[in-house]
Amino acid sequence: MKHLRYLSLLLAALLLATFTPALGEGEKPDSWISDDLTLTMFYHEDARMPYNPDWGWVEFFKEHTGVTLEIIPVTTDDNIAKANAFIASGSPPDIFTFCQVFQTYYNDGIWVPISDYWDYMPNFKRAADSVNAWETIDNFRMNDGKFYNMPELRAFTVNNLQLFFRDDLMRKYGLENPKTMDEFTEALRTLHKNEPKMRGLHFVDGLQQLGNFVSRMFNDIPMFGNAVNTYHGMTYRDGAYVYGSTSDVARGALEWLSMLNKEGLLDGENLSTARQQMRTFMSNGEYYAQVCYYSDTDVATVAATPVMGDSFAYRVCFPPETPYGRAYSTGTDGKWQYNYNITEYCRQRLGEEKFIQAIQFFDWMRYSETAWNRYTYGIEGVTYDWVDGKAVLNPEYDKDQGGTRSLEADYGCGVLPFRGYSIMERELQGYTPEYAQYQLDTVSLGYIEAQKPPVNFEIEDQDIINQYFPSLKTYVDEMAAKFIYGELEVTDETWAAYVKECATRGATKIQAVYERVQPDGI
Repeated sequence: MKHLRYLSLLLAALLLATFTPALGEGEKPDSWISDDLTLTMFYHEDARMPYNPDWGWVEFFKEHTGVTLEIIPVTTDDNIAKANAFIASGSPPDIFTFCQVFQTYYNDGIWVPISDYWDYMPNFKRAADSVNAWETIDNFRMNDGKFYNMPELRAFTVNNLQLFFRDDLMRKYGLENPKTMDEFTEALRTLHKNEPKMRGLHFVDGLQQLGNFVSRMFNDIPMFGNAVNTYHGMTYRDGAYVYGSTSDVARGALEWLSMLNKEGLLDGENLSTARQQMRTFMSNGEYYAQVCYYSDTDVATVAATPVMGDSFAYRVCFPPETPYGRAYSTGTDGKWQYNYNITEYCRQRLGEEKFIQAIQFFDWMRYSETAWNRYTYGIEGVTYDWVDGKAVLNPEYDKDQGGTRSLEADYGCGVLPFRGYSIMERELQGYTPEYAQYQLDTVSLGYIEAQKPPVNFEIEDQDIINQYFPSLKTYVDEMAAKFIYGELEVTDETWAAYVKECATRGATKIQAVYERVQPDGI
């Protein structure tokens, strides 16, 4: 019943929401901040939606606040490299979205503690109240007791990567949602046997998300891919640190994936990150099973609303249990997603008075009700109208009314860098009851693991990690691909050599740092 308590809190917050009234000619909105302030944003592109100036976000912000925002788009592949280059130049952008180098430069004084400016952030405080996020926020204070992030505050926990099967094929061959690894494997075998021309189990975004999903399936043991980015692959089990990539659990998972590959049950292009091509395959129904994002409109939203094309649909399933313990979803406590971090360079460049205006702008852009409506529904009077206090989409954009246009493609709705909070009722609006219940059940049935606070390292410890982790991760990912796709068999001999090389590349040194800094575990 826990999710019902969250829902009641959020519905109450909805009743307090206010909307921007129509303005007279020449009149400035209440949200007006400054007409001579220009800010730069390190914009992490959504992989499925590269930034498009025609979306009109810059014009929207200018119209409502007077502030000019200059967008610097970066991709997932070049995020870290470009962030490092900007910071090394001494003139980084004012704000970083989806910042992946925060911990790297924390001790260098690069970031501004946002908690020093909460008095100028009424929208953030309202959003944090609405999702009951303050305890989580307190857990993420740094060594100095301050809070440096502007996270996306979610009203409920989203299972970000989800397992889907072709619903029509599951029904055709009498298959139920698999609950164990054996049932999962047998379902894939049945589908492959009866549909040999179809592509096998596919993981969106290649090895990185394959590692993420499989690691969570196997009792949240970080093995390879994106899963090792948190805590650098370290896990804490039975009172001791273990390097997840060389654990017995990792070996078992790689042996299982290798078996699936030998039997033709894995998509041969799982290492590809050509996402648009993969989305075409999804749209054409060429996969009988796949793991993709909650937000991927070609699969997840289709499962939620659910018809795709004229002949098939998808069903969503919980991850199966493994012999190694509890399977989790691939999401964590959704009160914490997609950080913004503001640079000290911004404060020095602007001076304190103008910097406070920058804080007010980022607060409005990220957490205001007006910005949220633009993010969710598009342009009032064009893509939607208010009817009896509810936003009603123009039929062209409403899938339930046969809409043929896309809010995402036309107006950039749903792009993650601009989203700052969510409301449960609106998140689940338009989904089928079954899919909405699935999302609620991820919380009530314990498939979501609470998000863990970061480990705060001193400069010398961070230097050790920075010295060894990049090379170690590259090696782990290369070896995972070789083990999975048959270039190298998982044997006692090859596994021992792999474990030894991980130690040589710094796994034991990183483990020693964690044991010294956080001896009681993570």
